[in-house]
Amino acid sequence: MGFEPGVSRKQRYGKIAVNVFTFVAMLIFSLGAMEFVFRTTHFLGAKISWGEPDSHLGWRYTPHFKYWNKQENDHAVSGKINSYGWRDKEWSSVKPKNSFRIAVLGDSFVAAFEVESDKTFLALAEQEISRRTNQKVELMNFGVPGFTLNQELLVLRSYAANFSPDMVILVLYPGNDIRDLSKENAREFKRPFCRLAENGELIFDTSFNEMPEFKFARKINWLKQHSAIVSFFSERYNLWRRERRQKIVSILEGKKRMAQGLNGYLSLCTATPDAVYLESYALSKVLIKSMAEFCKEKGIRFMLVTINTEAYIPEVEDEYKSIDPTFDADYFDNDLGKYASSLGIDFLGLQNVFREDYERLGRPLFWSHFNYQGHEVVAQALSNKLEAILSARAE
Repeated sequence: MGFEPGVSRKQRYGKIAVNVFTFVAMLIFSLGAMEFVFRTTHFLGAKISWGEPDSHLGWRYTPHFKYWNKQENDHAVSGKINSYGWRDKEWSSVKPKNSFRIAVLGDSFVAAFEVESDKTFLALAEQEISRRTNQKVELMNFGVPGFTLNQELLVLRSYAANFSPDMVILVLYPGNDIRDLSKENAREFKRPFCRLAENGELIFDTSFNEMPEFKFARKINWLKQHSAIVSFFSERYNLWRRERRQKIVSILEGKKRMAQGLNGYLSLCTATPDAVYLESYALSKVLIKSMAEFCKEKGIRFMLVTINTEAYIPEVEDEYKSIDPTFDADYFDNDLGKYASSLGIDFLGLQNVFREDYERLGRPLFWSHFNYQGHEVVAQALSNKLEAILSARAE
């Protein structure tokens, strides 16, 4: 590279400095403009993160942070995490007098970020059951998207029990709740796993704390919670990783499908269940039993609720049966209902509830999660169950 004649070294360095300054200024301005657009318009779904890495649970919500979500609904849903770090209205640490407090554990079906907080099945059921019984009933939302049964057991022991609930409800979705208990099938690894020791004791594996990805997530979390740009690209990277993992697992399950028909958790509903899912299902029952025993020791009533499969729609059920004639659409409701009875706990299965509504009204009740009508159906079924329990309790 030549030098301009008649231009001194000082002048050349001066021009370089001006160019560097101009570039940096333009970069800062561009990033600032991009940040402003992302924050104010939520362009491409951009938003400030309202969660944080957690060495105990894997991750959790950040108290007092505002959330914004638009995924399945036709409009965005926003609100604020309460002071205890859960997606619900503000609670009192001490249970109000003459009230019946219920802590509800679950994943994204319970968190229900797809609808407004006062439109979730918990909020609707709380209003309905309080109206029916003329008693103050409080349904507390401890749901977190992506949580598995082992994380929900930790939430019960370390958080929900501290609010002196009269009852605990575990909402189980047979799909990912069973699948993600196994590292072989899980889509996310930055969280605790558990296994059974030879003596039947549950052993928790918290080695995720040593994962480079988890350590990096902790380092950049402040930036994610203060920059829509950082949060956007971080979420897109995590989504890419999960989708990549999904493809790998889908390929493996696809090979199994070719060999034995229905794959994944649906194989449990057939005469030829997948061995990995069968092991995870057995572990899920142990975790349910652990929650029930913990509640019994604390004098807390416990109820298991199972979310339906897509086979509540007769056409879907027929499709599954065409793949495997041994498919039983009511398997989880029947099997987990019997298991709940053996544990002496309450049970509510939603398979037949959704089937009856569909056959009667033929309306869609899901996006990927419950839509507004789906939440209303669940709220009605839960209210009926709770009314019977509270009535018997009052006698």
